[in-house]
Amino acid sequence: MPGERQRRGIASLLLTVLSIAVLMALHVELLTTTINKGLCCFDDSSFAVVSKNLASGDGYLLTLDYGNVDHSGRLFHPALGTGPSAILVGAAAIEVFGTKPWAPGLMLVLFNALVLSFCIAVISRRLGIARASSYICLVALASIAVTTQHHEQWFAFFGEVQSLALVLASFVLIAYGNRSRLNLLGAGLLLGMSFLAKELSALFTLPVALLALALFLRGPARPWRVRLAESLAPLLLVAAGTLLPIVLFEAYRFHAMGGLDGWLQNWTQHIDFVKSQGMDERGLGLSALVAERLALFSSRFSIGFIALSVLALLGITATLLTAHDRRPKELALLVGSAWLIISCYWLLLSLGWARYAFNVIPLAFACAALPVLSISGRESRRAILPGGVLTLLLAMLVQPTYHYARETWLPTVHPATPSGLTDAQQQNRLEAYLRDYHGTLYIPWWAHGASMEYRLPGHARMAAITASSDSEGLLLIDTTLPLPESSDWAAFSPRCTLEVEFGERYRVEHCTAKP
Repeated sequence: MPGERQRRGIASLLLTVLSIAVLMALHVELLTTTINKGLCCFDDSSFAVVSKNLASGDGYLLTLDYGNVDHSGRLFHPALGTGPSAILVGAAAIEVFGTKPWAPGLMLVLFNALVLSFCIAVISRRLGIARASSYICLVALASIAVTTQHHEQWFAFFGEVQSLALVLASFVLIAYGNRSRLNLLGAGLLLGMSFLAKELSALFTLPVALLALALFLRGPARPWRVRLAESLAPLLLVAAGTLLPIVLFEAYRFHAMGGLDGWLQNWTQHIDFVKSQGMDERGLGLSALVAERLALFSSRFSIGFIALSVLALLGITATLLTAHDRRPKELALLVGSAWLIISCYWLLLSLGWARYAFNVIPLAFACAALPVLSISGRESRRAILPGGVLTLLLAMLVQPTYHYARETWLPTVHPATPSGLTDAQQQNRLEAYLRDYHGTLYIPWWAHGASMEYRLPGHARMAAITASSDSEGLLLIDTTLPLPESSDWAAFSPRCTLEVEFGERYRVEHCTAKP
């Protein structure tokens, strides 16, 4: 009926406008926070140092030492926690904006926004922009609203959000793109880029294999060899696309490390680092381990792990039971298995850190919001289950969204009173003071000087404090960080007196030569 079609058209338009407005509001806050905070979180500063050195032609070089012995620099540092997908975005930002404190984070936020826009474009070709934009909007809003204690993951120069956005884009392209060779290679390329942002994304290749297995098992009644060939060919194309960026980066690493011996040694050291960071070896019993993880999750996020899991399972179930089209079902299989895999890893195998738990949340909400893509208003009975899931999801979001808007969004984009210097402004003033200083610049340990190693001209500007730190110099202290308790620091620090302070965060002391 014309009247009914008109009402649906108006409803779709309003839903599209609302979804895009919410997404834009979220990104306004993230970009504003990035500009105000600059390099906020120490690890992001060290990643930015690699981007700076790469942009300046010095290679994939970290001129900081996480062991605080020698800050002269190391190629492909084995303890780097973020990979080249993020580092290259940072290098591009530095080429465009210079070493501004906000440049790497801002460019990464824009990159992630572009990836989410790609997801909307792919889905909208099949379902229209209203469903596509509302799905991505729900996932983004829910994920940001319940993670305000770890809001830095969304705006800082880290790779977690980039990795998850690339994974979602890959899954969307597999499920909603046509199965052309180019699209399958592109989906693999997105997966490979996700791995090069965070190596934990290697786990997300398993859902693609599970989908290929499902296609093989549910295929029409034809000889198994034919069905195997039909399901294996797309899998191989995705695998080829995944390996392409990884092989290219490893070829670059192989060349930069001087051949096989250097390459193998670097990888061996990196694997040792991954083992130390990736697995819990305390030997806790299963019940004690799970109880510890559940308590941590509830204390760090605005939703409990069990409640989040129920929402995710309801979204998957509603989609599998009520969707007519294969596409939302395939996306449910991909996103659902990815969520289940990362949840089991964090709950049972990982060190249990909150930053690993963060990865669970966007994938869980990508599952919970799936009914948006399959709900049909024409069949009221089939809409009961997906409609109920979406109602439950929206009800759950009311309090976290209000808290995010009041405690994070509003103070960021419209502060009630003028504040003091932002972190980025303090970094700017400190950089201006130190720019023309060419003497020894001591730091208590690497994080104290990470932002200035990024900001100052050249590289390897920082000096570690050791037993041989005899010369005169300046000491840079970030007051938000603890000071060492080592004997070297105890012997060195009495030689230093305050020279200048920058806001509440940074202080520079003058240190005399050792008598």
